[in-house]
Amino acid sequence: MEKCFGFIMALLLLSGCVASGVNYADLPAVSSDKGSVFFLRQSKSVGFLVCKTVVVDETEIGCLKNGGFFRVPVEPGLHTIGFLTGDGLFSSSVVGSQINIEAGKAYYFEYSPSFEGLCAPLGNAVCMRFADDMYLLSEDAALTLLADLNES
Repeated sequence: MEKCFGFIMALLLLSGCVASGVNYADLPAVSSDKGSVFFLRQSKSVGFLVCKTVVVDETEIGCLKNGGFFRVPVEPGLHTIGFLTGDGLFSSSVVGSQINIEAGKAYYFEYSPSFEGLCAPLGNAVCMRFADDMYLLSEDAALTLLADLNES
């Protein structure tokens, strides 16, 4: 009975780490007087428990889950976009870039964590280090990826 309970609890915990919103094909259109910025994250085992915070102009928009995406309607003009990185307790910074958004256009950015190695042991614990990478994708590449993703 304890094993069954533990298994069910593990499933419930892990289910919160995967995007389960609407599929890209079911999204309503955005007003043509704004630009659309898409943040994508493929489903990968590296960093799958970490939900990355999406940032636009220093405003936290939401949490990008494994296998998920966000669409953010943005006013035309120069904007800073990216992901919050760091430990969240003592230090954090934004990994991203500035981009000039045009009305009616869509921009696609992919977050892709990668394993960097192990940290120095702290007592009996060993930590893992990950790199946070962000890539600007072409529309064709992004649409191929979005077909398999759900809204975070």
